[in-house]
Formats: sequence, structure tokens, C-alpha cells
Amino acid sequence: MNASPPCQTLALQQKEVETRRSDVGFTLWEALVVLAIIGVMSLTALPNVLNWQSEAKLRVASDNLRGDLELAKVRAIQENSYVAIQLSRKAYKVFVDNGAHPGMIDPGESLLKYRQLPAGVTIDLEATTFDGDAIVGRKTRFSGRGTARNGTAVLVNSQGIRRKVVISQLGRIRVERIR
Repeated sequence: MNASPPCQTLALQQKEVETRRSDVGFTLWEALVVLAIIGVMSLTALPNVLNWQSEAKLRVASDNLRGDLELAKVRAIQENSYVAIQLSRKAYKVFVDNGAHPGMIDPGESLLKYRQLPAGVTIDLEATTFDGDAIVGRKTRFSGRGTARNGTAVLVNSQGIRRKVVISQLGRIRVERIR
């Protein structure tokens, strides 16, 4: 039998243990390279995420406006009276309009909804075609039959993307993306 001296056997065992330890895990350089790759990929994806977020806010704001216009139409039919929508750059109001100042909320008129637009989304009052002006605000209203004057409300986000909410004379409401 060929036996190694005990000193050599112990030395070989220690060398094997050290080799195994160095094979486990990552070196500092490997970890830094992986972190650098992740950082570069994150930086390239960030503008797309921000653009998507801005478009989502615009979509939500236009869908909310459409839904609130539908609410105004239904309430006008239920109440058999006028329900108005008053638009400003950053918010709008839906209220039962007694007609003292058509389309403008007066003391004693019932406010149905007040909605602030999300940050980065505004109503372009110059492009909006409802009655009123760009300084005071725009307004429209539904009659007790659910009809309204033709008009368009234009919403724009911080990136200049626009969507319009269109009301037909018969009270049909739709949202369109402006290209």
C-alpha cells in the first residue's frame, strides 16, 4: 500500500477546501459589472416609463370627463332640468343649473361633482369649443331631454399629447385621440 505521509494528506485537504471556497459566490468585479449593466438598462427604460405614465394620466382624465358628462346628461333627464359643466384649466364642476346665469354656478345651485385634473394634465381652453372664453372658462349644459350643444373639450398632457371629448347635439359623448 502506498500511503502518503500525514503532512501531505493534510496539506492536500486544506488546498481542496481553499479551492472550494474560492469557487463559491461572485467576485467584487463580477458584482460591479452586473450592477453597471442593470443601471444602463434602467436608464434606457426610464423615458419610456415616464412617457407611459403621462399618457395614462391623460387617458384617465379624458375618461373621467366623459363619465362625468354622462352623469350630467343622466341627471338632466332625471331632474328634467338643465345640468351644466363649467371647465377651467385644471378642474371642472358639474351642477344643476337653475338658469339665472346659464352654465355658471350660482349660490343655491346643487354641485354634483368637482374634479381636479391629475398633475401634468390641463384643459386647453383655447382649443375647447364650448361657450365661454379662455379666461373665465368654458361651459356647456344638458337639457332635460339629454341634449346639448355640439362641442369639444381638449385635454393635453405635459408632453403635448392631446385627447378630445366630443359632445354631439343629441348628447352622444365620445373620446378621441388627436394625432
